[in-house]
Amino acid sequence: MKHFSYLNEIQKEKVFFKFPNNFSKKSSKNILEISLGATLYMPATKQTISEIIMKGSILGLASVVFCLEDAIGDNEVELAEKNLLKNLKEIKEKSIKNNNEKNLPIMFIRIRNPKHLITLKEQFREVLDIVSGFVLPKFDSENAVTYLENIIKISTKTKFYAMPILETERVIDKRLRYDELQQLLIIFQKYRDIILNLRVGATDLSGLFGLRRNPDTTIYNIMVIRDFLGDVINYFKRHDFIISGVVWEYFQNTKENNRILKPQLRQTPFLENFGTKGMETRKLLLDEYTDGLLSEVVMDKVNGFFGKTIIHPSHVIPVQSMYIVTHEEYLDAKEILKKNNGDMGVFKSDYSNKMNEIKPHLKWAKEVIKRAEIYGVFKENENYTSLFI
Repeated sequence: MKHFSYLNEIQKEKVFFKFPNNFSKKSSKNILEISLGATLYMPATKQTISEIIMKGSILGLASVVFCLEDAIGDNEVELAEKNLLKNLKEIKEKSIKNNNEKNLPIMFIRIRNPKHLITLKEQFREVLDIVSGFVLPKFDSENAVTYLENIIKISTKTKFYAMPILETERVIDKRLRYDELQQLLIIFQKYRDIILNLRVGATDLSGLFGLRRNPDTTIYNIMVIRDFLGDVINYFKRHDFIISGVVWEYFQNTKENNRILKPQLRQTPFLENFGTKGMETRKLLLDEYTDGLLSEVVMDKVNGFFGKTIIHPSHVIPVQSMYIVTHEEYLDAKEILKKNNGDMGVFKSDYSNKMNEIKPHLKWAKEVIKRAEIYGVFKENENYTSLFI
């Protein structure tokens, strides 16, 4: 598996200063945790799961979650489990037959509760080795240890990772939050080896207050959620946990001229790089509400979130295009690491537009280089728009 492998060689040579590296289900945790990119949620009731995965019909898809919880009705669980089992069998058989197991996206199952892990292990025993782990909904200190111990319990022949979702009243209620986050931090540190990343259920949390963002705004415009997201970063990113950006739930504008605010996607990068064709592409992105998504990904990155839950295939390329390291970022990061020898504290960047201060920027630089290995580096005059044309 490699990000942007759908590009041909000419396109790759045009776009990339440094090409992305391979990763797979068997990659080390420190590689896998940043490799998921845009993680597509797919209802486990979907009949064509194996066809979609094996044909690679979703360009750029690197990770997928088959959902047995909120994406299906409470009365559909048995049906969904049977359908998912059937499709995972097909995926396993076809991938072995075609010898392309390394090209499969990283796959996870979203379960319903801690007990569900145990029953699922018995039912899915013959196919779980192609799955990388489980998404754990409604995760808080009351069920955390049971969830994580059950992950360990079923990891006999295959190591499974956990992706907990913080989305209950215990984490959002300020009267409980700080004690709750501290308890979770202690638990996360104990089980660090199996926690691939942390996720935030912004839709569920917003729903507790009767709130929902519109396509003209980002999750950071909802004050109560923004406040919580800051606390999540404060508690967990400082201890080097990867925290995924929240889901973006809009994917198509069915009515023209229904915007309240101005579009957030600047014209200049499209116009200067691609002229009329670029402006047509920009309009298409606006029509699909993708400008709001891109704006939210920018806010995710600057606030310390990485990776994003998505619910529509059209979101894969826009999200992952934003994770490619810019040429400027790469040069800055390389120089910061190179000059981290005690001889200086600050220096002018290669682009002569900023100062690079070694001590406060060192952790940032290490993260940039790590991201560059998986998502690559743009050439000097290329940017995210290059992936849309």
